[in-house]
Amino acid sequence: MNKTTKLCSALFLVLYLSPSLFAQGASPLFAQVERAIEEKESTWKLVHRLISKNGKYVSYEWKSGKSSVGVLIFAHDTPEQAGKTYHNFDLEAFGLKRRVLDAPVPGLGDENYQWEDYNDRRTIGIDFLKGKVFVHITASTIETAKQFAFLIAENIDRSESSAVCSS
Repeated sequence: MNKTTKLCSALFLVLYLSPSLFAQGASPLFAQVERAIEEKESTWKLVHRLISKNGKYVSYEWKSGKSSVGVLIFAHDTPEQAGKTYHNFDLEAFGLKRRVLDAPVPGLGDENYQWEDYNDRRTIGIDFLKGKVFVHITASTIETAKQFAFLIAENIDRSESSAVCSS
């Protein structure tokens, strides 16, 4: 089992052990993200999805050949809550000790940073904050992490726009 798969399993466990289990009314953002990746990244297949009962947290794993991408999305009620998750997010208890890389990714969200696993540099990713949403991405290359990050960020915009229009 590769490092990304292990980390995704740990993320599933985190969501599973959270006070709210198995969603019934998930955020429309999650469906939009799934559709966008299915349409624009057709070589990537969704192999795992776990949504919290309150529908505000989701953990995904996509695979393409021998590569995999893990994504954890937190859809909060306020930008302040999302910021708190972004600034305090830590998976060291699950074996991921991150080292922040030098430069953020230009044009991605309100804040972001690139990181690599301190113990295994083959595991790399991006964490970003956009409005009321915090996203954690784990991949085997920074290019793949960026590819998924920008696609998800684009769908955060769409989700927020449709929520405003339907209010």
